[in-house]
Amino acid sequence: MLIIWLAKHDLPFREAHHIVGSLVGDLSRAGKNFRDTQDCLDHIIKKNKVPADPKTLAKVFDPKAVMMSYNTEGGTGPIAVKDMIKKMRAQLAEHKKVVQADKDRLANALKTTRTIAEKAASIKTADDLKNLVPKDYRTE
Repeated sequence: MLIIWLAKHDLPFREAHHIVGSLVGDLSRAGKNFRDTQDCLDHIIKKNKVPADPKTLAKVFDPKAVMMSYNTEGGTGPIAVKDMIKKMRAQLAEHKKVVQADKDRLANALKTTRTIAEKAASIKTADDLKNLVPKDYRTE
């Protein structure tokens, strides 16, 4: 996010990349991280002389602000999340239809099986056996 912010503020991408790399190195050597906002601001504004408003730049280091800004597909921003939820709800509705169709098919199979089992007790001939299975289920 920081590289993009720097590049959008008239810094060549290569220079923005170098600044962020040196920031990460300095923070790492000092046992710090991006949560140490003042150190990050000092590195960007003072050490690299990037003209930036500290309040605006502080938002670039705010994890929640960064998270909320990712609104591309699969992102963590509110628009992206709403889109994912909408798609998942549509998929869930389709899955529910498939599950219900399977339940209906199984209930029908169980009913047919029970009917066959009840009739099986009265089988006396080969024709009785043939007629035991409904025509819809025969493979004649």
